[in-house]
Amino acid sequence: MIAINAQRCRCHGNRREWTSYVWLHNDDRDIASASTATYGLRWTGTQPQGELIWAWTAELARQRDHADNPLAFSRSDWLLEPSLQTHGITYKLGREHLGGNGRYALQTPLATLHALNGWADKFLVTPARCEALRCAVSAIQVAYVLDE
Repeated sequence: MIAINAQRCRCHGNRREWTSYVWLHNDDRDIASASTATYGLRWTGTQPQGELIWAWTAELARQRDHADNPLAFSRSDWLLEPSLQTHGITYKLGREHLGGNGRYALQTPLATLHALNGWADKFLVTPARCEALRCAVSAIQVAYVLDE
């Protein structure tokens, strides 16, 4: 059985948002070593300046073994992603570190690792060491509407 518990706290103020979260993933049926507890804090914000809109995302998270996981580990994740929007075009640069020791890495078993929910997600595993540098320029905005 897979059980997930998520807690989020959002604190708004002047175009800035703090989000804290806890993801408890308990996989006691298939793979006990996939059971993890992840705790994190995410800060996003925007700052208009004339025709420019500066924005950012900063995130820190810690993942450790949980429930009946036979492994003892603790891994970190961090993300920095500044962006600039002008004349309908967004320029974004991002750097992310998914912690690992060369043998085991921070895992996101329920995350989509491809844009627009790519079908190949079920075949993916985070490499044992992962550093990512992203750069994006976009003039379109993709929005999802969730049916509740």
